[in-house]
Amino acid sequence: MVWIRFIVLSCVIFNLSGCLMTNILLKHQREYTQEVRALNWNIKDLDDKRPSPRYYNASPAAVAVLKKYDREDYYQAYKDALPLAQSGDPVAQALVGEMYSDGKGCNKDNYRAFEWAMKSARQLAPQGQFMLGLFYRKGLGTPRDYASAIKYYGLAAAQGDYRAQNNLGNMYFNGDGVEKDRRKAFEWYQKAANNGSISARTNLAGMYYGGDGVVINRNAAARWYFSAAPYDKDARGMLEEMYASKKFTPSPDWFMKMAKQGNAKAYYNLGVLSELGINTPEDPVEAYKWFVLANAKKRIERLERELNTQQILDGQRRAKVWQESWVKK
Repeated sequence: MVWIRFIVLSCVIFNLSGCLMTNILLKHQREYTQEVRALNWNIKDLDDKRPSPRYYNASPAAVAVLKKYDREDYYQAYKDALPLAQSGDPVAQALVGEMYSDGKGCNKDNYRAFEWAMKSARQLAPQGQFMLGLFYRKGLGTPRDYASAIKYYGLAAAQGDYRAQNNLGNMYFNGDGVEKDRRKAFEWYQKAANNGSISARTNLAGMYYGGDGVVINRNAAARWYFSAAPYDKDARGMLEEMYASKKFTPSPDWFMKMAKQGNAKAYYNLGVLSELGINTPEDPVEAYKWFVLANAKKRIERLERELNTQQILDGQRRAKVWQESWVKK
């Protein structure tokens, strides 16, 4: 009887140990899979230039002031911009209006902000027109007037101001002063996104993701989120969530351009895709090449335990050829 109890107890202990080991192995497997699949979405395309609409048709003197503003030297920017605005420079007038509105370099004063924006807009400067649209929409320094907001946003948008284009999209999307029109919102977001607006890229991605005013297209949503991701943490978060839930799979061409610019994060992502065979043939040697270029030491060490000497040498050779072909150019 004692032996029977011992055997039963041993079986119970063995089964519990087995379950525990299985759970530990499954946990490590999940962690390993998450680590292997991880991609870095914060990758900037060096050719993706986003000239600020503040600089449109700016005189050399106005450019000098704007650069101080961009360096956040607001006091000096205001000090230099005010006499330039008083002399009639429309870009400086719009900037002074913006600084009064935000209280940067001067005391906040929405009424003065509106006056300076109006002076700029009367000279047909898109900067002033955009600021007037903003003030009318929010009721800053003037009563709220959606019709006037749309008018001035439209004038600035026609001159290529992507801030105005995006905000027009917002007004049509939300029905601010107009009937809700998701198709028009989409069109304005698309114009603004193509002109460089990060907000519009994220807005456009959201419309593709949810099928709001356009047919659902998760790959298109992911591409727009990807273009906004280096500048917008919400876009990065959406990409991470979409990728983790397998709502899209990126292809190597997403990262190849940045890889040719010498971007280590792009190298790393290409290594992950090659290792897992995501939209490209599974190739551990090619993955090793990309990880060598990215100097991803943990990935390199792990693959070196799996590859033979000839494969390692081949991967190193491929990395050298890539560097000679692209990085040194």
